[in-house]
Amino acid sequence: MDLLSISSAEDFFPGSVAGRLVDRLTGLAARREAIFRKLDRFFERIVEQHAAADDDDPAAARRKADDKGSAGSDLMHELIDLWKMEGNTKQGFTKDHVKAMLLDTFVGGITTTSVTLHWAMSEHIRNPRVMKKAQDDIRAVVGEKERVQHHDMPKLKYLKMVVKETFRLHPPATLLVPRETTRHFKVGGYDIPAKTKGPERLERSGGVYPEETDIDFNGAHFELVPFGSGRRICPGLAMGVANIDEFILASMLFCFDWDLPHGVRKEDIDMEEAGKLTFHKKIPLLLVPSPNKAPN
Repeated sequence: MDLLSISSAEDFFPGSVAGRLVDRLTGLAARREAIFRKLDRFFERIVEQHAAADDDDPAAARRKADDKGSAGSDLMHELIDLWKMEGNTKQGFTKDHVKAMLLDTFVGGITTTSVTLHWAMSEHIRNPRVMKKAQDDIRAVVGEKERVQHHDMPKLKYLKMVVKETFRLHPPATLLVPRETTRHFKVGGYDIPAKTKGPERLERSGGVYPEETDIDFNGAHFELVPFGSGRRICPGLAMGVANIDEFILASMLFCFDWDLPHGVRKEDIDMEEAGKLTFHKKIPLLLVPSPNKAPN
């Protein structure tokens, strides 16, 4: 992720020999090629393993084709099926296309998810009221079951607001619309200082109020656009939020009670950000989990 955020000379002089030469001399090209080879070997192994599994059990492959919603049918199998059907055509879907889509999923989904969960737990531990309310809501919905199930997720209204508030305070990607002014300017004759937000947000500065962040962030309401909007909206929004961010966070809050290590106060938690394409906590969060003592 750090390498993706570095501007290369070839970005400023595309297609030029000078740009490629500068990248070679600085070592940037060599670093890119090394990472490419490493990822390519990894994706090649994944593709071949899935393809071999289908070849070894054609009957299972046919059942999978007949039942696209089955547990054995995943994104990887669907991409391989498409490759096998169109790979021999002139402009068909090739193995390189499969690996390219895996790269998009790998890069776009892993870091942003872990960063969001990290920030959510950081804000929870600093705001015990929010954590208790979220846990009470989750445990009331899940009841005496052993774990959170996917069909429980639509009922967890407060958790969804918690995730939205996390996106408001700590958007996973840094290249979207800024949340504060970057420089001083005038609007209708009024001075707007740099590094400020709208007055309706001032009272919330420094606090976490999920109840006030029940906003649709699918790109239609511009009060909150953590994933962009329009044709450039993040294609993994629905899967990432519903199946990863919300589900994992709900499971963590249901299964465990969380506390700080002995002697550490919530005021001691450093919330300084660091990063480039994504902003993570500069100092990692350290928490102590204890199992939920529910009747089950």
